[in-house]
Amino acid sequence: MAKSVIEELVVVFSGNSKGLEKSCNKVLSSLGKINTAYKVIGSAVSLVAAKAFEASRLDRFSKGLQDNIENIQRWRYMISQTNGDTDSFNSTVKKLSDQMMSAKFTGRSPFLQGLAQLGINVRNSRGGFKTVTELLSDLSGVMGRMSQGQAMAIGKRLGLDESTIELLRRGRKELDALYSKSKNQVFLNKNEVTALTKLKIAWSNVLKAFDSVGNLLIKL
Repeated sequence: MAKSVIEELVVVFSGNSKGLEKSCNKVLSSLGKINTAYKVIGSAVSLVAAKAFEASRLDRFSKGLQDNIENIQRWRYMISQTNGDTDSFNSTVKKLSDQMMSAKFTGRSPFLQGLAQLGINVRNSRGGFKTVTELLSDLSGVMGRMSQGQAMAIGKRLGLDESTIELLRRGRKELDALYSKSKNQVFLNKNEVTALTKLKIAWSNVLKAFDSVGNLLIKL
């Protein structure tokens, strides 16, 4: 159909009166079909664009934390399932990440000392620093044995928000069950974020092309 429309547009823009009316009618008919398709696809892509924006934001956020985007989404899901605040959770993991980053450079910090007092090793089996979500899992094993008052006091000193503290107080066993449940949910991975972003850019280019054609037709 695209080739046919282009051929008819050539006739229209050439100013040649021969076959002009017929070409105009064909272009008009094709534009009607394109407009319908444009509206349908546009509605779908608008939803995709919104999802792409959120996915891109989460991807940047997880990269800043040096953690996996799927892990962050699973923890956000667990927070929401326990009536917690995902925005507060984001602030919490950002603070933890910043403290971990500072500890990497200084080697010592009140944050590291606090974790050590709780019996939590900040290094993984490979000798590197654990991710934020790995630390949260470790904290759940410790805070799950504490009273609410103890957990709140220690959690606050570590920079945790109340809803995250309450989640960790459920203990490692319950968190593992929630984490397993989260596997039934659909979360974006890195490749899907890239694909969504590419689709958003491609649709933006299509809109620009439509605008260009529309401007040309207006000038007729």
